[in-house]
Amino acid sequence: MRVDPSLESQRLQRLTDPELAQVANLGGAGLTGYGALVGALVSDEGPEGFARPKVYLITAGHGTPDEIRFTIDAATTRFDLLPGHRVRVFGLIHKTNQWIGTIRRAQIFHDSYDTQLLPGMHVELTGVVDNREPASSSGDSDGEALPAGSYLRLDQAVHISGAVVRELHLEHSPLHHGDDLRAYGRLELRSAGGALTPVRRFGALSGVSDVGAGEPRFDGVQFHSTVNGAHLRVLLLRRQELFDAPNTIVVLDLPQRRAFLGSIGGFQMPARNPFHGFDASAQIQPASDQQREAVRFDDERNALDAATGQPLLFLDREAPPPDIIDGLTTAWYFDPARTVIYSFISGGVAGFMNRMAQVITFSPDERDAASAC
Repeated sequence: MRVDPSLESQRLQRLTDPELAQVANLGGAGLTGYGALVGALVSDEGPEGFARPKVYLITAGHGTPDEIRFTIDAATTRFDLLPGHRVRVFGLIHKTNQWIGTIRRAQIFHDSYDTQLLPGMHVELTGVVDNREPASSSGDSDGEALPAGSYLRLDQAVHISGAVVRELHLEHSPLHHGDDLRAYGRLELRSAGGALTPVRRFGALSGVSDVGAGEPRFDGVQFHSTVNGAHLRVLLLRRQELFDAPNTIVVLDLPQRRAFLGSIGGFQMPARNPFHGFDASAQIQPASDQQREAVRFDDERNALDAATGQPLLFLDREAPPPDIIDGLTTAWYFDPARTVIYSFISGGVAGFMNRMAQVITFSPDERDAASAC
């Protein structure tokens, strides 16, 4: 779709593969849309004391008069800027002319073809799920064996800190054996043994999202939609009283109209990934008149179950920007007895007051997953 990127009101589409090929090389002037480009990152340090150096993605002709470069707005680390280190950058691409462009709302991914990956990088990798039982007859003692659970047999081997890795332990509840998986998570380098058996190092992927199934990516700070990379709202359903238990969360992916149930946090070492993965998902659906009758508000504006009088748990509220006239305020509530999340809107031209707008209902199996979080 060819539009001025400053026109946020227009719905931008993904660039096609032929359009991305034009954009990444000498051509494609004026093309705008979502997509991913592969190249190397370079930094323009600027004058001494300059607080925020510009970072560019070079996609072709590095160091030549026909160099193709894109200014990106993502935060980078020294890992991103390693010489010869290739990355994939997803975002809103705009090719200004044949040689230069911009990538806004950028996300940096370290692909599996990279020659050198490092623990702590967030990557997207593909392979086949291989579920394994605990070792029992290989001579391993308790605590000495490689962990059981799901492994990802990679389509292509990767190098992590100089080690060739052909499979990764998925630090996630077991996945379906034999499934093709496109996983996003943080690379880890773990070890087993060392007391009664030799030390064995193995690769792992923590904070796993099945992006092939549309699960949001967690980059260590925020969740992002797999549709357009947008930052997603997180609702905290249960803050566990036990210090070592993770919190139950729901991530709202409005571009997909889906909500994803997962867990985050808990007592762990600071270097560990706080995200533990998703257990279930549900549609975000418009509320029906019957569902609206299931919740009432008392004189103190507390949300109650209309049948039992039990209070619902307030989760979060989003107010419109102050410069928006007659904007809508959205509030989210949780019914722990039914594992249902409601959103209510107030304000606007119609003068709504706590009108139920959307409902997220998890199935019985998914309720069990929520209780286990």
